Amino acid sequence: MQLSGFPAEDWQDTLPDEGGNTVNGFGMELSEHLLHKGLGFAWMRQIIAPEGLWLVGVYDKMEHHPEPVPINGMEVRFDKLKSIGDLFNFLNESGCTHAALVEFCEDYKARYGNDLCWPYPIAGDSCLGEYLVLVKEGVLSLPYIGYLDNGNAVFDLTAAGLLQTKQVMQLAADWHSFSQDLLGALCDMGAYLAK
Repeated sequence: MQLSGFPAEDWQDTLPDEGGNTVNGFGMELSEHLLHKGLGFAWMRQIIAPEGLWLVGVYDKMEHHPEPVPINGMEVRFDKLKSIGDLFNFLNESGCTHAALVEFCEDYKARYGNDLCWPYPIAGDSCLGEYLVLVKEGVLSLPYIGYLDNGNAVFDLTAAGLLQTKQVMQLAADWHSFSQDLLGALCDMGAYLAK
């Protein structure tokens, strides 16, 4: 409930009775909240009938009521971000390097205290790693294929693309596996060297 942004004052309908640790379902408020959160649209009214749920007055929620999205403690408005086209034009004019990406993201840094791009240094089939960049359309994977003499990463725009939920979750799982493996090895190395 906390991760979905469900208001704490409404938790009581979903939490188990005092002393219990299981529930057979969750409250109507949470159900509605999760539907709004998970679907790519919103609606004016809902009708619950034996045949199912009827949503009346359906509209694109981003067009009517764009809401901030919590990303790593920040409230990001995707409708206020620059587009993929803006990014590609900038990189093509300024050089397809990490330095150009940092320059492109400067106003994000001023607005959010973060440049809204994250390095993902695990090599793929045809890249050395990638940067995950927030753009108006979603989360962009921007693979890098090499480095300049000054250590600046060089991007391959032809391999860039928007990520889907499944891809982002796979990146998270791969990162967790990678970091746990490295952490375990570092701890063992430290213990060995301490002897």
